Amino acid sequence: MYFFNTKTRRTLGRSVGSLTILLLSPGCTTLAPHHALSSPAIEYRSSELATHCLAQYEHFDETVKEHKAADSGATRIPGYPYLRTNRFLASFQHELDSQEKLTFWLSEMAKIDNKKRQIEYKNLPLSTQKKISPQGEKALFNQLKNCSDWLQHQDIAHPQSLLYLKENAQVPSDYNPHARWPGIHPLVNLFLRKGVADWHEAVHETFTNQRPSAVNSSLPLIRYAPEKILSAQEKKITLSDLKQATKNPLGAPDVDDRLMQKLFLTFAPIWEIETKTGADLIGSPYWKSTQQPDVDTKARVQFTYPTYTRLNGHSLLQLNYVIWFKARPKTNIFDLLGGQLDGLTWRVTLGASGNPLLYDAIHNCGCYHMLFHGPGLTPKPTFSKNIEPPLLLPAPSFSNAQQITIKLSARDHQIQAVFSEKDTTSDISYTLKPYQELLALQTPKGYQSLFDKKGFISGTERAERFFFWPTGVTNAGAMRQKGRHVTAFISERHFDDPRLIEELFIRR
Repeated sequence: MYFFNTKTRRTLGRSVGSLTILLLSPGCTTLAPHHALSSPAIEYRSSELATHCLAQYEHFDETVKEHKAADSGATRIPGYPYLRTNRFLASFQHELDSQEKLTFWLSEMAKIDNKKRQIEYKNLPLSTQKKISPQGEKALFNQLKNCSDWLQHQDIAHPQSLLYLKENAQVPSDYNPHARWPGIHPLVNLFLRKGVADWHEAVHETFTNQRPSAVNSSLPLIRYAPEKILSAQEKKITLSDLKQATKNPLGAPDVDDRLMQKLFLTFAPIWEIETKTGADLIGSPYWKSTQQPDVDTKARVQFTYPTYTRLNGHSLLQLNYVIWFKARPKTNIFDLLGGQLDGLTWRVTLGASGNPLLYDAIHNCGCYHMLFHGPGLTPKPTFSKNIEPPLLLPAPSFSNAQQITIKLSARDHQIQAVFSEKDTTSDISYTLKPYQELLALQTPKGYQSLFDKKGFISGTERAERFFFWPTGVTNAGAMRQKGRHVTAFISERHFDDPRLIEELFIRR
């Protein structure tokens, strides 16, 4: 469960550190961007139209690379520049048993690429945008859309291209296998397992599904709630609309923007945070300079994005809520875990009925993965010795008349309690905004993504990265972009793994 309490991780850091001193140079490895450059040799690609389209994509990509504006949140497919994929779509690569599924699968990957290119274009200097397309943004993306549609049609019509595409539509692991040296990684795991066990024990001793007593904290609590709280009747109608929504060819509910926004409001949590300093205030990230990110605590924002997961042949909707803090302040100069920016992602997985099946949470580094399961899921009785044991906790009961409240500690922003209550009053109201806004933040010189081309936020590095690299987790502790979160040290586990629930639970 990637990350332990401070005491455990200091001990582990010292133990792993003795190995690191001898092997420090491999610890400097970094994540590779999610793309490749090879291409299938398909006959139609030598045609004039194909040559024109592929050259246009190549010019766009080279320009983006030159200006370090590449988005790392989706994976490029070698030889198919008009497509990008994610782990959910990649999980269907060998299950496309109908033309309808295949066509939809391709179109979804093309949509992802189009959205990413719009972000990348926005983050280019204005003068460069004009060089790419003197006719303007609309003309450029109309041309790319025409090319994308034509290339999709051609690839579907050519079995050789289709076979190559299916085999290569994969998302690589975000772990660095070269860091897991034979003889070193098993030794490191001995310390890791002790750290995981200690963290689990500490959480189980203190976690509660009830509102903690005020006497348990000497610090003031600030409650953040969404600007708009839906009534129980509005929530009931929203969940009914979701239940009646048609399913797309991959089995996921077809949710339009209006319904999606209502769903985000329905399950938006209340945050109750112990507040000691300004680092405990929720805010909105911005670029203080082109090299220094910060969080504006006067702009109370919770960012949202939908994802999908798979369970027993069904594709389920997930609602993701992301908050940010200025920092996790260091306790002293030896603190390995403190640094600039901190934050959490709270995820709600909805069952076929529309009711929550599972809640889970991570810090925005991928740290401290906690899973809160409801009555519809039973944890598997045993787990393989090769995987990191998950931290499984009970979820509070759900009612349309209630709202989930998440209580966080000051400074390290650890989850202390998750409970449901009818009281929706708050000290501060927050606004819901799409996560995509973080990918193109305004600066004095134009726009810049919060994340670099490898999916990290520069300037948020933690000292722990020098001790935990033998686990294969690159840049441990740094804030990461969605789609790039690794959540385990001992084994490999990705937050967006569409088979995660199946790996850990049995559906009742």
